[in-house]
Amino acid sequence: MELTKAVQSAINPGTNSPKANYSFVDELRTRREAWEGSLYKQSNDVLYEQLLTPAYSKYVEMTKNDTNALIVRKELEDFININNLSFKPSTHTLVKLVRCIFGDLDRRRISTYGVTLRAAFAAKKDPKDLADFIRKNGGVQEIKLSSKKAMSAKDKAEVLGKILDQEVLAEVHSEAIFKEVDAAAAGQRVVFVATQKANGNFTINLVTSSTTAVNHAIAACFASKQALLVKKAAEELQKTTDTNLKTAISKAVH
Repeated sequence: MELTKAVQSAINPGTNSPKANYSFVDELRTRREAWEGSLYKQSNDVLYEQLLTPAYSKYVEMTKNDTNALIVRKELEDFININNLSFKPSTHTLVKLVRCIFGDLDRRRISTYGVTLRAAFAAKKDPKDLADFIRKNGGVQEIKLSSKKAMSAKDKAEVLGKILDQEVLAEVHSEAIFKEVDAAAAGQRVVFVATQKANGNFTINLVTSSTTAVNHAIAACFASKQALLVKKAAEELQKTTDTNLKTAISKAVH
C-alpha cells in the first residue's frame, strides 16, 4: 500500500501538473525509487537491526572470558546438537550462528551474512554500530563482494605477511617445539596447530614449516583481516619498491 501511494503521488502530483511524455520507464523508475525508500529500506533495517545485530552481539559475548560466555556458547552448542546440524571443524562460529538462525534455504545468503559479521568483528565494531557499519559499506552484498579479491593464496600470504612482520600476538619458548623445527631456519614462518581452552590459554599440538601450509594458513586469515589489510596494504604500497609486492598489494586494495 505504501509503495502504491508513493508511485501514484509521483505520477499524479496534482491536477494542474502536466503528464505529457511520461513513459513506462519513468513509471518503473518511480516505482523503484519508492521501493528503495520504503519496503526495501524497511526490510534491510529489520535484517540489520533485529537479526544480524543481536546475532553479532551474542558472538561478541561468546568471545569474552567469563561465565556468561560459557553459557552462551553452551546454548549454541545445544541448539546445534538438538537439531542435528553438522559443520566442518573449520567453520567459523559466526557462520554456525547465522545458519542456525536462517536455516539452509539459501547457502549463499548464509555465506554473505557470515562474511559481513566477520568483517565487522575484524574491524572491531561494537554491536550497537553494526547496522551503520553495514550501511556505510554498501550493504551485505557489497561487503561480501569486497572480500572476494581475485588473489591467490601466495599473493594473500605475501601481502598479509608484511603486516604480520609488524604485529606480535605472543612469544612462545619451548624446547619440545624447537626440536620439531629446523634450527638453522631462523626467521622462517611456521604454522602451529593449537587448541583453544576455556580459560583463554592455548595448547600447541603440532608445528610445521611447510611453505604451502604457511601460505594457506595466512590466506585463511585474509578475510577476517580484510579491513585492516586494505588500510595497511595501501600504506605499504607507498613505501615498497618491490615490483612483485606492489602488484599483489594493488590486487588487494583495488
